Amino acid sequence: MRKLSSYPILHHFLARLYEDLNIFEVEDMLAFIVDDRVSSYCKCKDKGCASFFMHSDRELDLSKDDGVYIYDSDKGMIVLEFFENGDIDVQALEYEDYPFKEELISVYNQEEPLDYALENDANEELLQKIQDDAKKIVSKYFNVEQNEVPIITVE
Repeated sequence: MRKLSSYPILHHFLARLYEDLNIFEVEDMLAFIVDDRVSSYCKCKDKGCASFFMHSDRELDLSKDDGVYIYDSDKGMIVLEFFENGDIDVQALEYEDYPFKEELISVYNQEEPLDYALENDANEELLQKIQDDAKKIVSKYFNVEQNEVPIITVE
């Protein structure tokens, strides 16, 4: 399993998505989810699919968090399902250009991906550029009008 901090675009994407859906009440979402890990991704041939599975060691209060969240916009639908054991199913559907899709596949298949969240003087400038680029890419995705009923919480 790869730490989320090895996926700068996906990391920023999920932090923004969690904030928009108001799933967790934390001040620094990037830091809050940095140790979550991608456990696998969907290998189906559907061009509009960028689904994947994650794991978190955080205790999830599913009575508070409800377990399932749906984000529906002009750029696809994302279904998040949280399980008591820490597994997270992220179904990213109906959009061919999810900003994290290529990164998800390439980093997952690397032997030793770069962990951009690590503090390292030698890489500080490079890591900052990677984070800035990831923020820009994610901002373009979320700069859309949401559908009339963008968020559905299922109990």
